[in-house]
Amino acid sequence: MLLGWLAGVTYYAFTWYWILKTIARVEDVSPLAATPFFILFAVYHGLQLALFAALLPKIASSPSRMWQVLLPACWWVLLEWSFPRVIPWYLGDTLGTAKWLRQIADLGGASGLSFLIVLINMSIAAVLARQGSRVRERLKTVGIALMFLGAASLYGAIQEARYATLATSRSEIPQDSLGLTLVQGNLASGRSDRTQANEKASDTYEALTKAADTTNARQSIRNDLFVWPETVLRVYVRHDEEYLKRLDDLSDTVNVPLLLGALDLHANRKNEFNSAYLVMPDEHHSHTSDLRIYRKRWLLPFGEYAPAGAPWRTTGDFVPGPSTDPFTLSFVRDGEPAPSVLLAPSICYEAIFPGFFNEAVRRGAGVLINITDDGWFGDTAEPYQHLNATILRAVETRRWLARASNSAISAFIDPSGEIVGSIPLNVAGVLTRDVEMSSNQTVYVRFGNWIIPGSDWGCSKSGGKRRIRAGLPDERCA
Repeated sequence: MLLGWLAGVTYYAFTWYWILKTIARVEDVSPLAATPFFILFAVYHGLQLALFAALLPKIASSPSRMWQVLLPACWWVLLEWSFPRVIPWYLGDTLGTAKWLRQIADLGGASGLSFLIVLINMSIAAVLARQGSRVRERLKTVGIALMFLGAASLYGAIQEARYATLATSRSEIPQDSLGLTLVQGNLASGRSDRTQANEKASDTYEALTKAADTTNARQSIRNDLFVWPETVLRVYVRHDEEYLKRLDDLSDTVNVPLLLGALDLHANRKNEFNSAYLVMPDEHHSHTSDLRIYRKRWLLPFGEYAPAGAPWRTTGDFVPGPSTDPFTLSFVRDGEPAPSVLLAPSICYEAIFPGFFNEAVRRGAGVLINITDDGWFGDTAEPYQHLNATILRAVETRRWLARASNSAISAFIDPSGEIVGSIPLNVAGVLTRDVEMSSNQTVYVRFGNWIIPGSDWGCSKSGGKRRIRAGLPDERCA
């Protein structure tokens, strides 16, 4: 158990080093003053591996070779789901860049991948630990791992080839595809003067949007939606006539809908929602009731709120939003109204949760949208880790995922998990691509996180509340 805990602390200390810089920036203290909090972060999160290691001796004493391999994988997956962490991380995320192996996420999600990783590693460990055992017994143990690995690889190769064939066989863009333009302004995140910061953000993103619209029109590139990142405007758009008019005018000028991150005020007039707004080029924009708003459901502990009222400085007085339906996007193409499509929105770290988009996809969402702002983390490994952690959401649902970030990394991820276009870290720019709509539902979407029943995002069929997972709030169902 002690060795497991030390391994966990070491892992977090070196892999999550950027947490130290983030604490210093959010709390406005020196890195030296932030160090005790970072140590506490690593020490606490290392307990997950300590708990995993604590059960291994008992499992190893099992007379069944199969159970000695399977039980640790089950135990790890259960811990991965139940252990409360500041920023949830899943072992299966490490296979997000593995073309073949990540494909089984449409069957079992990230938990299925975590199960596979632990099972194979425990098989190897079991063989190495039984040097005096008979060859037949050791081969049997290896066979269990090879059977799972072979099945996963074969399935992945078939799926990868299938999506590669679909991508190359089309001679023209399907009519039911959606033209998306991601806008990355590369503006500093922080607590600078809000008025000045909002003016700069408004001017920067408006200029990039208009320039992209002109370029797309000149090159006859289809564009049905502009996507701006998280909290690009730190204003309560629904209650701010000036910025609401600016957004309306911009959407009307380019004649394209606009999805952006901003704030919304809670009914108590004290707290706020981290929100996404869908602004349509429509003459009724002046009526705030026409705005579509998504309010972030999962808030980052110690980043967007202080757990248990701890004396901790956060980026805002945020509260979690209620569950919402997918955004309904209506747009005009070639001068004629096009069929409406459904978008599944998410904000920042919501997209790292396995199964987060399942409910929206069940309701008909054909494209996944993630808006984020990784500027708080600076030039570290975090933007890359964050992006890689979202890859599996595209595979789980077999949907395109469009990700707009303020400073890094805006990207398009196809249904096989391939990053097919991106804007680099700390670069301002735009990226346009046609993404295909889908109505199919994968095994994982249909049955959710069946490996751990009851752990899905979303509402129960009866309309009641369902516990999402340990450490997170219940979703408010209508």
